[in-house]
Amino acid sequence: MRFNVMAAGWLPLRIREGILQMEKNRINKDGEIVISSTKSRTQKGNIEDALGKLQVLYIARAFLYGNN
Repeated sequence: MRFNVMAAGWLPLRIREGILQMEKNRINKDGEIVISSTKSRTQKGNIEDALGKLQVLYIARAFLYGNN
């Protein structure tokens, strides 16, 4: 799954910048964070797992960088 961090205007700027800084090794040249999963045997299960990983990443950055 690819998620364009800077294009996510619904995320506060500090959170977007924090994600870019902390996950710089997982960000491609287009500014997308690449999240993969092989936990499930189904595509749907892997997408759900990847979305869960993205949610955890957001929560962690919101805690570190504040929510505004």
